[in-house]
Amino acid sequence: MKEKMLGKRIAAGIAAIMTAATLCACDDLDEYDDYSEEDTSEQTVASRSEEVTEALSDRSSESFNGRGSKLNLDSNGGVSITRLARDNSASMGDADTWTVFVYMCGSDLESENGLAVDDIEEMANAYTGDNVRFVVQTGGSTRWNGYDISADSLQRFEVTGGGVYLVDEVSDADMGQEQTLEDFLRWGVQNYPADKMGVVFWNHGGGSITGVCFDEKNEYDSLSLTDLDKAFTSVFDDMTDKFEFVGFDACLMATVETANVLVPHARYMIASEETEPGRGWDYTEIGRYLDENPGCTGAQVGKVAADSFYDSCAASDEEAGATLSVTDLSKIDKLIIAINNAAASMNGASDDSSNLSGMVRSIRNAKNYGGNNKSEGYTNMVDLGELFKSACGDSEAQAVMDALNDAVVYNVYGDDEYGSNGLSTYYPLSIEGSQELNIFKDICVSPQYMSFVDKMAYGSANGSIDGYSDDMWLDEENGYWDDESWEDTDFWSYLDDLIGGGLSFTDNDSSINFAEGPYLNDEGTFTFTLDSGSIDNVSGVYCSVFYVDEENGYLYELGLDNYVNVDWDNGTVEDKFDGLWYMLGDGQVLAAYIVEEGEDYDIYTAPILLNGEQTNLRIKMQYHDDGYDNFILGTWDGIDENGQAAKTVRKLRQGDVITPVYYTYDENGEYVARGNRNIKINGENFKPLLADAVSKLDDVTVINQLNITDYLVNNNKIEGAVGFSIADATAYEIRAKKVLIATGGAAGLYRPNNPGFSRHKMWYPPVNTGAGYAMGIEAGAEMTTFEMRFIALRCKDTIAPTGTIAQGVGAKQINAHGEVYETKYGLTTSQRVYGTVEENVKGRGPCYLRTEGISAEQDESLLKAYLNMAPGQTLKWVESGKNPSEQNVEIEGTEPYIVGGHTASGYWVDTERETTIHGLYAAGDVAGGCPQKYVTGALVEGEIAAHSIVQKLNEEQVADTAASDEEAVLENKIAEYDAFLTKQDPAFTVEELEEAMQKVMDQYAGGIGTHYQFNEKQLAMAEEKIKKLQILAKGLAAADMHELMFIYELKERLTVCLTVIAHLRARKETRWHSFAENLDYPEKSDAWLKYVNSRYEDGEIKIIFRDLVGREEAYDSMKCRACGKCLDVCPGSLIVRGEDKKAVIRYPKDCWGCASCIKECPFEAISYYLGADIGGMGSQMTVHTEGDLLHWRIKKTDGTIETIVVNKKDSNKY
Repeated sequence: MKEKMLGKRIAAGIAAIMTAATLCACDDLDEYDDYSEEDTSEQTVASRSEEVTEALSDRSSESFNGRGSKLNLDSNGGVSITRLARDNSASMGDADTWTVFVYMCGSDLESENGLAVDDIEEMANAYTGDNVRFVVQTGGSTRWNGYDISADSLQRFEVTGGGVYLVDEVSDADMGQEQTLEDFLRWGVQNYPADKMGVVFWNHGGGSITGVCFDEKNEYDSLSLTDLDKAFTSVFDDMTDKFEFVGFDACLMATVETANVLVPHARYMIASEETEPGRGWDYTEIGRYLDENPGCTGAQVGKVAADSFYDSCAASDEEAGATLSVTDLSKIDKLIIAINNAAASMNGASDDSSNLSGMVRSIRNAKNYGGNNKSEGYTNMVDLGELFKSACGDSEAQAVMDALNDAVVYNVYGDDEYGSNGLSTYYPLSIEGSQELNIFKDICVSPQYMSFVDKMAYGSANGSIDGYSDDMWLDEENGYWDDESWEDTDFWSYLDDLIGGGLSFTDNDSSINFAEGPYLNDEGTFTFTLDSGSIDNVSGVYCSVFYVDEENGYLYELGLDNYVNVDWDNGTVEDKFDGLWYMLGDGQVLAAYIVEEGEDYDIYTAPILLNGEQTNLRIKMQYHDDGYDNFILGTWDGIDENGQAAKTVRKLRQGDVITPVYYTYDENGEYVARGNRNIKINGENFKPLLADAVSKLDDVTVINQLNITDYLVNNNKIEGAVGFSIADATAYEIRAKKVLIATGGAAGLYRPNNPGFSRHKMWYPPVNTGAGYAMGIEAGAEMTTFEMRFIALRCKDTIAPTGTIAQGVGAKQINAHGEVYETKYGLTTSQRVYGTVEENVKGRGPCYLRTEGISAEQDESLLKAYLNMAPGQTLKWVESGKNPSEQNVEIEGTEPYIVGGHTASGYWVDTERETTIHGLYAAGDVAGGCPQKYVTGALVEGEIAAHSIVQKLNEEQVADTAASDEEAVLENKIAEYDAFLTKQDPAFTVEELEEAMQKVMDQYAGGIGTHYQFNEKQLAMAEEKIKKLQILAKGLAAADMHELMFIYELKERLTVCLTVIAHLRARKETRWHSFAENLDYPEKSDAWLKYVNSRYEDGEIKIIFRDLVGREEAYDSMKCRACGKCLDVCPGSLIVRGEDKKAVIRYPKDCWGCASCIKECPFEAISYYLGADIGGMGSQMTVHTEGDLLHWRIKKTDGTIETIVVNKKDSNKY
């Protein structure tokens, strides 16, 4: 991949290219969603004055309500500010002492990248004296990568003098909750008071709306600005002085709203307007400065933080996008008054629609932060100074700038962040729904500005601002910063009706009218003229580029650009698109969206898959006298659904695979899917399509209705399989040098939800018996993670999917009292099931998805949707005579399943999907260790395994077995089959034993009947009873081949049941609620961050514990033969024997990289690779020894292998 891109004319392989103008109207604040699917010009908020009156009724006296500040509208339309304050301030500690409290919410920054531990190490490396200490609270991460930090509790560390000391530990809690922060602050100031104290929030940030510190263990819950305000206010009386500074080592938090809530609590704020590139703050430099200058102010600390941060960004070539500012919080009140005065001017001018359109157009071009585009998401954070310079008269804008410059005492920013004045504010560049405004009303610093933003929202729903009332904000009895005014009101609920994605292609959907066009003029330019009534409703015009797939009826959106000329006086628009568009060096066309328009550059973003992961490619177009150059800046994940901003722009590496992603529309203009390889396909067509593809292959024999019962394994090598035909009573012995097993997971082990006729109405197909698991278990293959069962949350009785309702119409999980309980337990599948079980157990059931009150259109969509996937649910609604809108949908958990595609159960495989039986490969639900791969992941696993099989067959020489050996094997299996076919008068039927098995598993191994709970004694009883059933199964009889298959299916299930029981007993914790609810060990423990594996030996299941495999570790223990040679040569004695006697590198971080073990290993079980931190690109190196020759084989990420041969006798020659 070249890092310099050239614009190329799109031609080859494209049927047609069209351009369309995207009209960004003032009455529709989302520049990408310009036309809703209904005519929004007819949607009105009929009685705005009535809504305002209702919201303002029953008000009580004003109060702070636990907050440190109170803002009000005064009688002159200005803003009055009341804040908590101390009569006298006094230092809380000895002179020239510092404590910096770090609220470290690790999240994925730590669990995936170890960045939090790196920063703790930076603090230690400052080697501060006794007068300076960092006090760190850790939490919010599923994994910590050093200092023995636990992910199961909140821990508090003192970092001073080069050491990191655990000083306190409390129960785990949500780092995104106000109470958790309050507890830390109160404990901190009581135990570590100092002359001067600072607070740093460490994690992702999202700006004024979503806040900071997103806890990955609690659905990425975050601290809102109101949470911050209340937490600081709660410890106000515990302190005699303000914090010297509050800092945010997080993205996007340098906002005027953040500064406002901190005014009573701190002297200075240190934060970034933009996302934080690089590795964040340099705590070593900060600590050293404090140590050497203990009498410094927060402003001086902020300058050091800003300069060292910028320098670290420059060291990694990321300074262009860096910002960090220091704000004197004592100057914020003056700034707020200037903002309110300027906003009053904006409000007055905006009553004229022509003025309003000019304001909106200008604001849209102001400096903004965090993406704010269709591909990367929206933060809606705009530079404060730029916003008011764009929308106000000169005098009002200058007043804001003077106050802003007075408040921001230090500010650094890179070349791409020109126009950053140190503080941003919320402005709805794009808004979907009421949530953002419901949050903003509680933190907005100006009633006049709140009214202006509200006016924008009103116009988006009504097509104009005619009839807008500002009484909620500017009337004498207003609701500005008044909590009681908002009780039981849905003030902005009308915005929720406008939520929807994509473009609309229906002629009557737009309130924009044309005086002429659109058409192609004589010069071939796409042009149109707006009528006079529409000009003021348009905030911007952009060029959208599409690829028309006429064959399949799809429209692929290739992006959005600013290649247009607009004459705002007469409404004439001319397209400047020249047919050039972005494409990769390999010819793949990108969907590129304009992000930022600088004076001599533009920045675009392109949605892509990078090595299979969704992200965005940032591209810079740099203009110069000779034209322009394009440069790839890197990839950025953007703003996720929780509102948190990704922290780092990742540079591309050699070997990265880029796949473009597109917004796609069908022939009706309906949004279809993202991704150039998305295929819209019905499930019933999947099998025929695959079968048809296989039938067209050469040298492939397909045998249908063949039931395989056993592998053929010799000396732990696969040699084939045996089975029988259902159709013609023929036994088969199939010899093979390599075998790929892809038989799916296991259903029917536990008693199902429904008895009798409907017992097989399951989440997972009842025909998946676990046969692939059972054959591997009995052949001695190592299996993994069978204790991680999967339980789905489904519609009661029909066992239909619930996600269609929960996501499709936004239905919440409620109990019998109508209370939403899903937020109490969490939103992962296991947590949803667990919450439903708990609510029922506690007498608050039945539980439902709340569908009562949904619209008639949503009713119809659900009825149609379920016909496509679970028609029984539609039939149930129809037969009841009630649509979903008239009755909530009862929900329940299913029986437990073993399914590797959702959890991690299955064969223990290496990276090539080879099992511990040499030559046997596994893919899909039968392969373990890779949860949540689903259908696409299963297909990828099959491809990986197939490539490996072909490669190995080309490399290896495998001897064929003798004919006599084959005949003996087949005769033995025929005798086994015939024993069942000839047996008379069996004591039990297959169905009776199957029901007995399901009853045992349900009652003793955590089924539906025991709320998925179990204990040690119950599991022991389950094991005993299943073994007895295995003995009884030997006496079964089959009248035909079909019944013989049923016998083997029962045998397979019984084998899998024993393995499940063994694994449930082995894991002494409850890591996944419901999936494995161990009553003897109800808590989760870091001691069990390991794989529970097993192998069937000498008639018993032997448990094996294996360490977790990291993202960059090369692990091939399957090849290890426990010879011990690597243990002998390791100079650091880092290699030890695991429980299976095979080699394990106990402390990989201490590995010297001498490669002694690699050269000594005769089985190529150990590979060598370079870490990403020193430029490693993923290649792995192994050594194959032939006499004195060492064949160093380097396998690159593209699958190619380069071999270098060295003679050991010439070791000194080189």
